[in-house]
Amino acid sequence: MKKLNFKSLKQQLLLTFTALIFTISVGISLISMYISKKALVDTISMTLPEVAQQAASSIEHAIKVNLTALETVASENIFTNETIPLDEKLKVLANVKTKYNFIGISYVDTKGNLVDTDGNSFNIAGQESFEKAMKGISNISDPIISKVDGSILVLYTVPVKNANGQVIGCISAARDGNEISNYSNDIKFGKSGQAFVIDRTGTIIAHNNRQLVVDKFNPIEKSKQDKSLKELADIMKRMIAGQIGSGEYVYNGVRKYVGYAPIKSSNWSVGIMIEKKEILKELKTLQVGIGITTVLFIILGSALVVTLSKSLTKPIQTAVEKLELISQGNLTEETPENMLIRKDELGKMANSIEYMRKTLLDIITQIKHNADKIGAQTDYLSSISEELNASSQNIEAATNDVAQGTMNQAQDLSDITNIIFEFSNQLEGIVELIKDVYESTNKVKQMADSSNTDMEFAIQSIEGVNKSFNNLTHKIQEVGVNVSKINEITTLINNIAEQTNLLALNAAIEAARAGEAGRGFSVVADEIRKLAEQSKNSSTNIANLVSEVYNETAAMVNTTDVMKKELENQMDKIYTALQSFKSITSSVDEIAPKIVTTTNSIEELNKSKDSIINKIESASAVAEEVSASSEEIAASTQEMSRSSETLAESVQLLNDMSQNMNELVGKFRV
Repeated sequence: MKKLNFKSLKQQLLLTFTALIFTISVGISLISMYISKKALVDTISMTLPEVAQQAASSIEHAIKVNLTALETVASENIFTNETIPLDEKLKVLANVKTKYNFIGISYVDTKGNLVDTDGNSFNIAGQESFEKAMKGISNISDPIISKVDGSILVLYTVPVKNANGQVIGCISAARDGNEISNYSNDIKFGKSGQAFVIDRTGTIIAHNNRQLVVDKFNPIEKSKQDKSLKELADIMKRMIAGQIGSGEYVYNGVRKYVGYAPIKSSNWSVGIMIEKKEILKELKTLQVGIGITTVLFIILGSALVVTLSKSLTKPIQTAVEKLELISQGNLTEETPENMLIRKDELGKMANSIEYMRKTLLDIITQIKHNADKIGAQTDYLSSISEELNASSQNIEAATNDVAQGTMNQAQDLSDITNIIFEFSNQLEGIVELIKDVYESTNKVKQMADSSNTDMEFAIQSIEGVNKSFNNLTHKIQEVGVNVSKINEITTLINNIAEQTNLLALNAAIEAARAGEAGRGFSVVADEIRKLAEQSKNSSTNIANLVSEVYNETAAMVNTTDVMKKELENQMDKIYTALQSFKSITSSVDEIAPKIVTTTNSIEELNKSKDSIINKIESASAVAEEVSASSEEIAASTQEMSRSSETLAESVQLLNDMSQNMNELVGKFRV
C-alpha cells in the first residue's frame, strides 16, 4: 500500500478528523442497526412462544368444551344405569348429535363393540381412544382421513361409569377435523403470521394449507430425504417433546420465525409462524433514517474540522519556524510574546520552545566550559590507569599463589578425611565383630549353665539307677540262696520218694505172701509205688529247673557286677565333665565384662573419630572458601586490569570527545 505524503499539518488534521468522524458515525450506525435488529428478534423470540401458549389454550378450551359436553351426557342416568336398553341410549345420543352438531355419535361397550345412531356396528377394541376411555380418561384422537369421502374426522371419546365409579362403556362422537384447522386459522400474528398444529409424531393435523393435512405432511420424516427441512424438523422434535420455545427455519425458500407450545389435554403442539421479511420490514425504515443522520453528521463534522485546522495550524507554523532556527544553532531569536500569552496547548508549546531555547543556551555555555575542564583531567586519568594496571597484575600473581596453596591444603584435608572414613569403617567392623563375640559368649554361658543343670540331673539319675541296681543285685543273691534251699528240699523229696517206693515194694511182697487176703493191700501198695515214682520224677524235674535257675542267677550276679563297675566309671566321667562346664562358665563370666569394656572403648574412639572428621571437614570447607575467595580475587584483579585498560581507552576517547565537543559547541550562536 502506498504511504500518503502530506505536505502540511492542515491536510493531516482535515483528513484524519474527517476519517475519524466518518468511522465513528458509520460505526454507531451499524451498531444501532445491529442492536435494533437483535432487540426486534429477541422480542419476537419471546412474543411468539407467548402467542403460541395463548393459541394452545384456545384450542385446548375448544377441545374441553366438546369433551365436557360428552362427559355431561355420559353422566346421565340413562347411560350409568346398565339395565336400560341400548336402543333407549341411542335415541338420546341421536338428540345429542343434533344438539352439538356432531357428524356421528355411538355407544361402545367394555368389549369394544360399537353401535352408532345410524345402526352401524363394528368392534374398535385395541384402538387408543377406546383403551384410554376404558381407563377412565376422556380423550381426543388424532385426525382421521375418511376412506369413504376423504373428509377429516376427529373422535371425542369419554368413559361411562356406573354408580360405583366403574367404567361400563364409553361414548364416542366424531366432529369435522377441519375444526382444528379453523381454530388455528383464526389465530393471526401480523400479516403473514399463521398457526399450525402437529401430533405426537410431527405430522401436521391443522394448517391453513389443508392439503398438508390431507397428505399427512411430516417434516421430520421428509427431512431424511430433503435436507432443507432439517431446521424445521429439529424445531418439530422439540415441539413433540412438549417444550415451549422459538426457532428459525426455511420452507420453500422463505425464512420464517416460529414460536411453539404444547396443548396439554392432548399429545399435540401448536406453532405460530411469521415470515422474517415482515419482521424486518420496519427495520429498513429505521436503517434509512440512521443512514441520513450519519451523512449529516459527517458533513457537519467536516466543516468543523476545516475551521479548527485553520486555527491550529497558524500558531504551529510559527513554532516550526522557531524550531528551525534552533536546529540551525541560532539561540538568539526569542519567541513572539503573543504566542507566549496563550492559555491553550499551543501557548504551552510556545512557552516550552522558549524554555528549551534558554535551557539549550545555558547547556551549551556550560558544556563549552566543562569541555575545557575534561581535557585537563584526561591526562591525569591516563597516568592513574597505568598505575592501576600495574597494581592489579601484582595482586593477580599473589592471589594465584594463595589459591594454589589453599587448593593443595584442601586436597590434603580431603585425603585425611578419606583415610579417617576408611579407619571408621574398619572400626565399625571391629565393633560389630566384638558384639558378635559378646553374643556368642552369652550363648556359651547359657549353654554351659544349661549343661551344668543337665549334668547334675544326669548324676542324680545315675545315682538312682546305681542304688536301684544294688537293690537288684541283692535280690538276685537272695534268689540264689533260695534256689539252693529249694534244691535241698527236692533232694529230700527224692529220698522220701525212694523210701516210699521201697516200702510199697515190701508191701507188695507181703501182700503176695498173704494171698487172696492181701490182694486189696497189694493194689494200694502198687498205687503208692506209682505215686512215689511220680514224686521222684517231679523232684528230679524240679531239681533240674532249680539248677538252671541257679546257674542263670549266678550269671546275672556276674553281669550286675560288670554293670556296676561301668556305672561307677560313667559317674566319674560325668563328674569330670561337670567340673569342665563349671570352669567354662567361670571363664565366660570373666570374659564378658572385658568385652563390654572393649566395646565401650571402641565406641568412644568412634565418637572421637566423628569429631575429628567434622573438624577436618570444617577446615576443608574453610580451605575451599579461601581458595574460592582467592580465585574470585584473582578474577576481580583480572577484571580490574581489564577495567584499567578500558579506562585508559575511555580516557583517550574522552579526550577525543572533549575536543569534538568544543568543535560542535563552536557552531552555536550564544
